[in-house]
Amino acid sequence: MKPWCLTSLALLATPTLAEETLQALFGSEQSVTIATGRAHAYRTAPAVATVITAEDIRRSGFRSVVEALRLVPGFHQGLTSDYGANLAVRGFSSLGSGNLLVLLDGVAQTDWIFGNPFSVLGTIPLEVIERLEVTRGPGSSVFGADAFSGVINVITRDRVEQGQLTLGGGSDATAEARLLAGDATEDRALVLSAQATTSAGHRPTIGRDQLSVIDAGLGTAFSGAPSAVETDQRDLGVLLKGQLGATRALARLSRTHEALGAGVLGVIDPTGLRTRETVEGHLAHTLQFNPQFGMTLRLEGAQTRLTLAEATWLPDSALVPEGVRFDSGAEQETWRLRADGRYAAGPRHFISAGLAYEQLHYRLDALEWLGLDDLETRARSGLGIGTTVGLGTGLDAQLSALVTALSAAATPTETAGRRHLYSAYVQDEWWLAPKWSLTWGARLDDYTGIDQQISPRAVLVWTPEPDWTLKALYGEGFRVPTVLETQGGLLPTYQANSELQAERLRTVELAVEFQPRPALSLGLNVFRHETVDQIRLQNRGLYAEPENVGRQVGEGFEVEWRWTLSRRWLWRGWYAYQSNVDETTGADAGYSPHHRLYASLQSQWGRTFVNLQGLYVGDRARVAEDARAEAPEYGQLDLLVRHELTRRVSLQFDVRNLLNSNRLEASPGTSLPQDLPLAGRLYYAALEVRF
Repeated sequence: MKPWCLTSLALLATPTLAEETLQALFGSEQSVTIATGRAHAYRTAPAVATVITAEDIRRSGFRSVVEALRLVPGFHQGLTSDYGANLAVRGFSSLGSGNLLVLLDGVAQTDWIFGNPFSVLGTIPLEVIERLEVTRGPGSSVFGADAFSGVINVITRDRVEQGQLTLGGGSDATAEARLLAGDATEDRALVLSAQATTSAGHRPTIGRDQLSVIDAGLGTAFSGAPSAVETDQRDLGVLLKGQLGATRALARLSRTHEALGAGVLGVIDPTGLRTRETVEGHLAHTLQFNPQFGMTLRLEGAQTRLTLAEATWLPDSALVPEGVRFDSGAEQETWRLRADGRYAAGPRHFISAGLAYEQLHYRLDALEWLGLDDLETRARSGLGIGTTVGLGTGLDAQLSALVTALSAAATPTETAGRRHLYSAYVQDEWWLAPKWSLTWGARLDDYTGIDQQISPRAVLVWTPEPDWTLKALYGEGFRVPTVLETQGGLLPTYQANSELQAERLRTVELAVEFQPRPALSLGLNVFRHETVDQIRLQNRGLYAEPENVGRQVGEGFEVEWRWTLSRRWLWRGWYAYQSNVDETTGADAGYSPHHRLYASLQSQWGRTFVNLQGLYVGDRARVAEDARAEAPEYGQLDLLVRHELTRRVSLQFDVRNLLNSNRLEASPGTSLPQDLPLAGRLYYAALEVRF
């Protein structure tokens, strides 16, 4: 059966693809599976995709999945006010990267509560990652909800040819240990990987926070700014993967403890601690009924727990000696049953279809205030400095109103609920002629409390000459409102909106790839997109509320290149431009850089490898309600040197921000009245032993 499948896929290839090995069609750095769920040669895959291999990660010195996304045009690695990852793609941003779908071996890492897929993904040991497949643009026709502006599939190794132990450390008291081990025979395999990291983090100084704004209005001195903030973090990730014949299984644990930097509420937080934990398991079995028809059955389950302990709203001060803090938490449990079928209707015609049922159980802890009662008592008695100076009638009333609003946000008991999802999809891949292929399909998603979503797409690929590939793409994506957006209860200054509907995105794109010779490849993508019912936060004074009031229209382009200058030198990089307008206000949508540039110059000299890479982040407008000037542009250079001491031992030395430039990352929206200082020069060294 396997030789027949290989032959069928080979028949699908154009003359250009006939030169590719059959192995590449089943997942490697030359192929992608994320476009349709079936392996395609990279150049003719019906999507605008980027493949980041394990060797790319290793040679660039990246130490997380988010860092590795620097290699993807159009992706900007932003930050939330608590120094968490906040990716923006082609001008779309939502707090916690909710506009992206993240997969682990094809399994969605959806955060139904906060909308942050990287919280669920957590820590994946680097050595177990075989490659990352990333597409820009909507992918809901295949993967459903949250495949809004992009899809990231983290693909892990099925087998381990050589074990590996890595020990590293560097600036900010950073220490790391990583392990990869395994065993395999012809019909079975076992992979074990683990990673533990601890870092004190850099201590950036925040000059103004949200309390600085309140102080200016009330004449108080609540804010702790200016102050250095805490960004320390501890991570643990363990992954076990096995295969026995046609059955595959995966189990993993991820746990993270992190300080809250400038705070989840935009308030400097010296005490808050966030803990995230994910326990996940997958089981898949493949059935091949005949040479034309096969099916994969999957059972997937995950439990994610998030807690906020002593998160600060008011720090200790002369006005409020005990401060005001809160505890909150949430838990989600997801179960999913899937059946995916593949039918070869002919040597040039493939049909894929699938059905799935997903059930979500979630629980929100009671939001508990610490010190709010004391503040309310003091406010009613005329809060002031010492015991005799009060705020005055007007200001005292404002403070009392604020305290009342915060008291109302406290939920006295925990709440729980369920969501159900039924979905079905079909994809039709048809090679119309040796140089033409058409892929089209649609997916239906039926959610509890949300209107049914139908997501179509169509991709036409033309290879007129062996060195040219042209793609025309149309796709739609959607994002479902989170539990936080529809029910609230987790953040005291956030009011939920139970009437929210899914936001949608439509994208039209043209992609051109040109490879005049094996050593040089060039790519150009031009896109235009538009949202419908975009969810935007509305400022209500004492709190923010989400509404379906946004309409964002944008366009842009991305240029990529990879040039092997000689046997020793490789130059690769990309440039991305985007311009997005919020049609509701007529202003720039804000936050995302208009210009981004990345370049890497790599050289191999005997046993020594050197990589000098640079990143430029251009001008960024603010959102319409933010009166500050444009966010400052910045750039940085990183240097990595790797030397193979023996065939089994290597040493790596990495310098981040080589020139020690002063960099500021834009704060998202109006969550913080100042931008976020990034780290200065950082050093990191690692010893790798292969066994």
